[in-house]
Amino acid sequence: MRWRSAVLLLSAFVTLSACGGPSPEMGEEASKTETAAESETMNTGAALETTEPHKTEDRETGETETSVSVGEPSAVSGEFEVKTLTREKVLELAGREDLSWKDFEDYSSRDIGSGLRILAYPIDRDFSLLIGGGGTDQEPMYIRLEAGDDYMELRENSARDVEGFFEKHAGREEYVGIRAHIKEVRGDRALVSSDTDQFPGTFWVTGVAELAAGEELKGGASVFVLMEDTGEKEADQIRIFVGKQLVALSQEADRPQEDILLTSAPLMTLTDVLSSRYDPIEVLPENYTWGIDEGGEVREVVACGSAPLDNGFLGDKALKLPNYNNMDKVFYSFSTVFTPDQMVVRQWNLSDTGSQEAKEERVMTLYYVIPAVGLEKDKVYEFEAEWEKENLEKRGFWGRASYVLATK
Repeated sequence: MRWRSAVLLLSAFVTLSACGGPSPEMGEEASKTETAAESETMNTGAALETTEPHKTEDRETGETETSVSVGEPSAVSGEFEVKTLTREKVLELAGREDLSWKDFEDYSSRDIGSGLRILAYPIDRDFSLLIGGGGTDQEPMYIRLEAGDDYMELRENSARDVEGFFEKHAGREEYVGIRAHIKEVRGDRALVSSDTDQFPGTFWVTGVAELAAGEELKGGASVFVLMEDTGEKEADQIRIFVGKQLVALSQEADRPQEDILLTSAPLMTLTDVLSSRYDPIEVLPENYTWGIDEGGEVREVVACGSAPLDNGFLGDKALKLPNYNNMDKVFYSFSTVFTPDQMVVRQWNLSDTGSQEAKEERVMTLYYVIPAVGLEKDKVYEFEAEWEKENLEKRGFWGRASYVLATK
C-alpha cells in the first residue's frame, strides 16, 4: 500500500513551518542546572500550623528524605490538613513583582535543594512551581511555573500569560526517547545515564520491571527508553521520569549506516510487527525541506503539501488497525533508507480533522529513532524526521520531512 500526496516544488528556501503545519524546533536540550550556594533550614513562619519534619527511609539504600508539610487544622476534625497549591492561586499571584517565600508558606512543598534553598510545590499532574534562592529570609532568585521542560517566571508574566501557559500544556502528554545505559536498578526503578548528546544527564526511571517483560536488567546495559517527566526530583537533583517503553539494544545498534546520498526526502515504511505476513505500508513525505551539496554549493528544495489535520488530504485514507486480543495499541516498526537523527511524533484525535487549531494529545520527541511505535485507532499521526544540517559535509545532504498517517 502506498500513500501519496500532491506537493509543490520550490527552488527558494523557506522553512517547513510555512508549508501548512506547525514545526517547532527540534533538539532543544532539556537539562536544567542549579547554582550551588549555602543551604539553611526552612523557616515557615510562627503564625502557621506545621508538622514536625517527616523523614522517610529507603529500605534498599538506607537514605532518608526530609519533607515539611504546611497548612491549617481541619475545621471538621481539628487535625492537620495539608493544602496543595492550585492553578487558581497561581493565576491570582501572577505578575506580582513583590512575591516572596511567604506568599506560598500555606502550601505543601518539598525541599529539593542541594546548596540553594529550592522548594517544589506540586499543583497537579501537569504543573508544579519552584522557588529557589539563598534562603527564605532573602528575595527569591526565581519563582518558576513549570510544565515538563518548559517554564516561566511567575513575577514577570501576567495572569493572561499564565492562562496561556496552562492552555498550552494542560492535558498533553509529552514523552522523550533517548539512547542510554543503565547504571543501577533498585526494585522497579532504574538509574539511567543518557548516551544522547541532545538530551544529556542522569535520570531515575520508574516502572522498568513491567516494561522489561521479565528480562533481567543489569548495570551497563544499553537501552532505548521512552519516558515522561514527572516534574519531580530527588534530593540530589536527579529528575524522576515514568517509563513508557524500554528496549534493550544489541550490538547491531552501533553498526554504521550505509554510505547513501539522498537527493530527496525518502519514503517511510511501516510494518505491523505482530502480523504473520509481510505487508509494508509506504508513506511519502507530505512536506519537506531538503539540501544537497553539489560541489561546495548547497541546492535546497522545498515541497509544500497539506497540513496534518487537513480534511482533503486524509479523506478515507485512514489505515485500519487489526485487533489483537483487545490491545489498545498496535505496534508498527518504521524505517527509512537512511535513519534520521531524530524524530518528533505528534498525535491528534481523528475527530480533530479540519481544525488546524486542535492541540496534540501526545508529543514524542525521539532523539534516538526506536524500532517500533504504538498506533491507536481513530488518530492522526505526524512523523517529523530530521537529518541534521551539521552532518551536511560528511553525508552530502541534510533535511527535514513530515509524514502523515490516519488510523481507524
